[in-house]
Amino acid sequence: MLINAGYEPEDARDWNNCGCVVPHFRKTGEWTSAANINFTAALEYALNKGYSRITGEKTGLNEKNPKTFKSYEEVEEAFYRQFDNLIRHCVISTLVAQDIHKQLVPRPFLSSCIENCLDEGADLVDAGAKYNIGPVLTGIGLAVTSNSLAVIKKLVFEDEAVDMGALIDAIDANWEGFEELRQMALNVPKYGNDIDYVDDIAVKMSNHYYKEVHKYKDINGSNFNTAFMGISNYLPTGKVVGATPCGRKAKEPLSEGVSPFAGSDTSTPLAAMRSAAKLNQDVHSGGTLLNIRLSENLVSTKRGQSNLGSMIQTFFALGAFHVQFNTISTETLRKAQEHPEDYKDLLVRVAGYSTQFVNLSRSMQDAIIARTAHEKF
Repeated sequence: MLINAGYEPEDARDWNNCGCVVPHFRKTGEWTSAANINFTAALEYALNKGYSRITGEKTGLNEKNPKTFKSYEEVEEAFYRQFDNLIRHCVISTLVAQDIHKQLVPRPFLSSCIENCLDEGADLVDAGAKYNIGPVLTGIGLAVTSNSLAVIKKLVFEDEAVDMGALIDAIDANWEGFEELRQMALNVPKYGNDIDYVDDIAVKMSNHYYKEVHKYKDINGSNFNTAFMGISNYLPTGKVVGATPCGRKAKEPLSEGVSPFAGSDTSTPLAAMRSAAKLNQDVHSGGTLLNIRLSENLVSTKRGQSNLGSMIQTFFALGAFHVQFNTISTETLRKAQEHPEDYKDLLVRVAGYSTQFVNLSRSMQDAIIARTAHEKF
């Protein structure tokens, strides 16, 4: 990741973690989370003539009536057109912010911690560090968007089990009155189960994301970079997106990092890891994040812990960067919701960081509980 971002090998080997999951180096100036890109919003614009289903506002590019799409490739092209437009506007707003930082928000204290800034007498906002890495754009909703495109590809254009008009009617109605169709959508292969049919869509999307973002340069002439480490931002980004073809309902959380959509990784944790490892994580220099939940009993024995260690080694051997686990039972988490005064010291892994479960919002607590609690390796 760091070599790809322009570091010399000696410095790349001396990396540390910045924040949650960002590979970093002490002689670096980097805006590690300049903006979030809502992948699923781009798909919504493609399937709703450029309009938001939640607000009714025109927030995307003009698009044809989605009921008239004649092929999966046409749908995919519309998605990437909207996706690239979101990236472009994130870049524009970030460049404006960088210019304001130069004028009004210098960082003298942080700069004093960077030896190159001291040597050159230059602030971090003026590219005083040895490595001035371009701003990082964070992708949200990779799994939801991949799952949704897989549903369109399979049910509409391959199996011809439903036409595009009926699918659009279903998501316009937030699936109300379309439960049979929703169950069909839920049964289409989902990212996180080591199924190439849908994983290949995620790989193509993540590669496109990097190439499109990386072609832009920031105010200091450095290339923009990508990441999949949206912390808990997949909750608020979900609240502005209507129902999606994968069976998700309006305003429900999206998916974070390179993690599966909560509850959709129905195979094994190793299968979820294999799906994530198919992504070319080396190019996403801003970091990638994978959340997996395991049954408490699965890792309560020495053998279970040994199996977990072997699984982690396998994951990294496949070229992945990060994985984290929660192993607290649903029963315990529900009790903590009901009686928070009795569980003040209960720690959970959220997204690159741990915190007290009872201090999280109810929606974040529910999002953690909704993750698949794998019962076997």
